[in-house]
Amino acid sequence: MQVIYDPETGIKRLLSPHYNYVFNGRTGEFARWGRTFDEDPQVGMLEIFDLEVSTICHGVGLGPCAFCYKSNTARGQNMSLATFKTIFDLLPQSLTQIAFGVGDLDANPDLPAMFDYCRHNDHNPGVVPNLTINGAGLTPQWAATLARYCGGVAVSVYEPKEVAYEAVAALLAAGVPQVALHALVSQETYERCFEILEDMATDPRLAGVRALVLLALKPKGRGERFHTMRDPDKYRALFEAAISLGLSLGFDSCGAPIFLAAVRDHSAFAALAAMAESCESDRFSGYANVAGQYWHCSFTEGKPGFAPVDLLGVTDFVSQVWLAPAVRAFRDRLLCTQKRYIGGEECYLCPVYDLYEKPLLDGGKE
Repeated sequence: MQVIYDPETGIKRLLSPHYNYVFNGRTGEFARWGRTFDEDPQVGMLEIFDLEVSTICHGVGLGPCAFCYKSNTARGQNMSLATFKTIFDLLPQSLTQIAFGVGDLDANPDLPAMFDYCRHNDHNPGVVPNLTINGAGLTPQWAATLARYCGGVAVSVYEPKEVAYEAVAALLAAGVPQVALHALVSQETYERCFEILEDMATDPRLAGVRALVLLALKPKGRGERFHTMRDPDKYRALFEAAISLGLSLGFDSCGAPIFLAAVRDHSAFAALAAMAESCESDRFSGYANVAGQYWHCSFTEGKPGFAPVDLLGVTDFVSQVWLAPAVRAFRDRLLCTQKRYIGGEECYLCPVYDLYEKPLLDGGKE
């Protein structure tokens, strides 16, 4: 496996007989293929790493978010810069991006230094930091810092939504390359997603937003009080509303199966399916919490039947983490028992949560 990074263009290439990619760190464009350009490999190496560096969160408006799956509060922990560097230097050079997990933007004073280390280090220079914020506490200084280091920033829309919208305007004005909105999709928040789409079409503060990214509810933490939205017809209505307004719509990998089911009869299904990637946990991505424990994704943390790997207790990521028994067991479960075909397209269903209605499972499995 050969990894080539060009600091002049920001382009990283990974080349091997069975697994290859090209990543443009400046635009976010990414292409992956296998033995041929038409082959989509099932498993590769760590490309995107979700890393929690703070669990301190005061929330927005009236307090902590009602559906926070982490159940974060103002009493939390920060990861130290030294611990971050130890973990970063352990990760393979296939890594292209780190999605930083925080609550309060200013909770961890080492966050800018962590961003800088991603960009400038001797182990794997040019890793792109990304961040999701709730909009609270975004000062002009923070907006400038995010514009300097981050490839993209997502702003989660909570109540009052004005906090998120003002943050978007500040980030765009500061020159953040890509700004997106995040919205939870659940039975309780479904109608609000349409409201956000209307706002994107009419509110000048949101002009320039890359997309509204829909996050499928996983009933964990405080989110256990909410209900998963399973109906592909309702999901298709969101897609059609975005198209009618001339807006871009995205979704997390957990939502890819319901998206594929929603558009399986669309005339452009093949093109739409090419932009949908279902669960990539332990296939191309991974997660570590503030204590440095590697879990398959953040939603498996603490769940019965799943075990972490202590990143602070290993010296080789590939042999001791990527190929660790707990990680291989999750990967095998995902690949062998959760693989389905929707509209003829290969798709992986969440192996942890029951997120999809029965018709979505039709079409056979391997």
